[in-house]
Amino acid sequence: MAPDSSRRSSAWSRLPLSLASAGIAITALFTWATGVNVTAAQAPASPPPPQPATTRSEAQEPAPTFRAATSAVVLDVVVRDKKGRTITDLRQNEVQVLEDGKPVELQAFGLVSGTSPLVTAREAATGQPDPLRRVTLITLVFETLTQNGRDLARRAALQFAARELPAGQWVSIYRLDQRLWHAQAFTRSPAEIRAGILAATHAGGRETVMDTVATGRSTTGPPPVAAAEVGGRAPGAGVGGAADQVAIGANAADAAVNAVLERVALMVEKADIDQRGQSTLFPLMALVKAQGSLEGRKALVLFSEGFVVPPNLEEVFRATVSEANRANVSVYAVDARGLDSARSLEGARTALDSSARNSQRQMMTRGNEPVTVEDVMNAETAEGALHKDLQGTLQMLAEETGGILVANSNNLAERLDRVSADLDAYYQLAYTPATTTYDGRFRKIEVRVARRGVDVQSRSGYFALPPTDGAPLLPYELPMLAAASATPLPTPFRVGATTFRFGVTPRGVQHTVLVEVPLDQLTFEEDRREKKYALRFTVMALVRNEKDEIIERLSDSFPLEGPLERVEALKRGRLVFKRQVWLAPGRYSVLAVARDQTTERSSVHSMTVVVPDATASVPLVSSLAVIRRVEPASEQPDAVEDPFRTDQLRIVPSLDTPISRATNPQVSAYVVVYPDRGRVPSLTFEFQRGGAVIGRSAAELPAPDRDGRIKYVASFPTKIFEPGTYVLRAVATLDGRTNSSDVSFTIVP
Repeated sequence: MAPDSSRRSSAWSRLPLSLASAGIAITALFTWATGVNVTAAQAPASPPPPQPATTRSEAQEPAPTFRAATSAVVLDVVVRDKKGRTITDLRQNEVQVLEDGKPVELQAFGLVSGTSPLVTAREAATGQPDPLRRVTLITLVFETLTQNGRDLARRAALQFAARELPAGQWVSIYRLDQRLWHAQAFTRSPAEIRAGILAATHAGGRETVMDTVATGRSTTGPPPVAAAEVGGRAPGAGVGGAADQVAIGANAADAAVNAVLERVALMVEKADIDQRGQSTLFPLMALVKAQGSLEGRKALVLFSEGFVVPPNLEEVFRATVSEANRANVSVYAVDARGLDSARSLEGARTALDSSARNSQRQMMTRGNEPVTVEDVMNAETAEGALHKDLQGTLQMLAEETGGILVANSNNLAERLDRVSADLDAYYQLAYTPATTTYDGRFRKIEVRVARRGVDVQSRSGYFALPPTDGAPLLPYELPMLAAASATPLPTPFRVGATTFRFGVTPRGVQHTVLVEVPLDQLTFEEDRREKKYALRFTVMALVRNEKDEIIERLSDSFPLEGPLERVEALKRGRLVFKRQVWLAPGRYSVLAVARDQTTERSSVHSMTVVVPDATASVPLVSSLAVIRRVEPASEQPDAVEDPFRTDQLRIVPSLDTPISRATNPQVSAYVVVYPDRGRVPSLTFEFQRGGAVIGRSAAELPAPDRDGRIKYVASFPTKIFEPGTYVLRAVATLDGRTNSSDVSFTIVP
């Protein structure tokens, strides 16, 4: 029997949030240290529909289109003769570029130098000099060094910094010691560069990147100017004055490099270096990614005594190279051991000898002896040996990003002169790839020059991925980004997703992105001998604006394991992935991607989100959510505010789980109302079935909380509903203006 007006008072009751758990069916909860919550499915229930019923305004994402403006490949190439002198008279017909072994047609070719720069797009459009045309960045990074290494690196860096900086060249300095410590913001001051080098090579005090951004930026240039002033006339500037033009260029350059510094801080924070062990690669990835916002060639000089890339970090290494190439950053690796680098091959030689001896022993015993740990790890020992050449890793990082390795010398400064020379004269090439699909593969690039005895420096290739937001790409994200760009979108297993709209903040309208994956869709690896299971999966949410640009990328990787006897119970549950985003008014597409890493299958769910102008929807009511359960929240405040949390309770919304009348005495829904300047609107709930309103109930709203919001939970008994699908609508009304939100739910016996 469906609810009618005569039974409204009995059908509805306001449920105080502090007592919410008393009236809501709580299902079993399993929690891992990774923060993934998996709930047992409500039973009995009919199979869930193929797509979540609560998804609002969904539409299939159109196939991604190729745009030359964002997909053209730009190469910086340095060509030298046998004596190391830069060649500046190449013609286009002497240069050939191959991608994956196939020649490509060059669409642009030219020499970029201090005396004959290429005309930029801005200059061509405005007819005015581009103040950012000759801005080049050099970043000095000092990795953890021994005392001897610090002395050599300090001496080389100070000699390098003693030279006069070319026009438009800026230098910043970092120290890398598990975290990225900032020693000097981008500057042109020789005194500040010298002080930064001394600070970075000293064992004492350090300053984090975030501290630098908080306390100040570059101190040598004018104050930063607004973005609108970059490349134009500053307020009050005279027309055509040479002094004014110089000031404008200085302001623009200062604003640009300071913007890069702020991006570095954000990228390092997002890279979450503290939780990623002692790898050098993650902070480097964040550092090069942040510099991609500035056009032109950049150099990162890494003073290091070498580092190992074990097999499990090889993808991270490739991702770091790719990020450097996408950002047009060349790495110049300096082996700070100087002449004491003969031991660089000792680790590799020892490991290979160990692997060879163990293989020989296995052949001689022919399996008649017990299997040892060395037997099991023999293949990994041999593979790992190939990565133990510390200098070889530095050389690979440098050469694959278009830089060079400076090593095997105690006079490092002499070869560092190559850095400035490479930035001062290089060829810029551009082409459109023959394959324009974002398939996530690494595409190898080779540059050939039709002259004998020349040395060519250029990047080794790139990953075919769509343009992303500012966060560095992590290895597990690459196949998911490729899946999100496939046509049609892959759907080998079911993925549910939706967004919930909440209040207006200075950052935009807050939205909660929720992704659910039934665990019986994923592959559990079962070890009968150890009586353990393993489950490896990743989840990503992408937000694209109306220009099809990725403005938010949220992801996580979940390697789970546990007792084998829990597998069947877990398969009745689901993974819940929840993140917060803030969006300006407009139209967005949101893609939820789940990947089963065991089978290498990815499934994508696409939906459309429209964010209205908040001023046109007062009083503002949040999205309405059917409650799956209420669980205790941590005593600690959330790092990012969760609108589904109130005091010590956290509401977990449901996407598409049918509600059983036999096991659930009531259904509860959650909504947040935002009063208009303290005036509280009225709130009415409507039931609909088959498009017709079958019942209404008025709610009694309490006073707003200290933040001016009203968080409201309403409950109604399931016994008054016949099995079927219903729509619940919350309507807020004030002074004749209304704002509403609705959600679907299904009742089963």
